[in-house]
Amino acid sequence: MSRRTREIGIRVALGAKPRSLLLAIFRRPLVQVGLGVLAGAYLLGVLSNWIFGGITLGRVLLVAVYALVMAGVCLLACVVPTRRALGVEPAHALRADGGQSDKVHRCSNTPSSHRPDHLPR
Repeated sequence: MSRRTREIGIRVALGAKPRSLLLAIFRRPLVQVGLGVLAGAYLLGVLSNWIFGGITLGRVLLVAVYALVMAGVCLLACVVPTRRALGVEPAHALRADGGQSDKVHRCSNTPSSHRPDHLPR
């Protein structure tokens, strides 16, 4: 996510709405997790049918719980870096080098008199 800080800064600077920005950020990881859960459910169904001779309600519920847990883990893994990237001022994100997110300045509520000299007032 830190690699996408510049992209997020550009989108914010261009006036992207928060909802569309969050959808763009979360779409890829959620699709990847969803495809993984579907592949796992398919394999579980095939193996259950082959080894145990059928699919039971318990196995279906197990897959449903697994899918919810994986979606939750995916969201948690994305939330913290996304909040960090959204807290970056767009002008600083635009100036930052592609992979050097540690040099990007965070938004703050400090008066302009307390800002470093190299930042615009």
